[in-house]
Amino acid sequence: MEEEQAKRHETIQLAYDRLYPLWTMLGVPEEEMDGFVNQWTGSTIEVINAVRLSLAPTTISPIEAHVEEDVECAVSI
Repeated sequence: MEEEQAKRHETIQLAYDRLYPLWTMLGVPEEEMDGFVNQWTGSTIEVINAVRLSLAPTTISPIEAHVEEDVECAVSI
């Protein structure tokens, strides 16, 4: 159980590590970022799905998807 929870926390943290640079580049206000994080706390499957969905190209415009690719490339270097 602890191992699964640790794995979920790691998945969520990695997603947030990808989201913050994207949000910053797009000029998302800090209050909105904090609101999203506060809304989706914990390590449940629902939280993981919400965070993953926020990274899905279908939930952001094509321009933002291109920016996300740039962020992913920069983060993976």
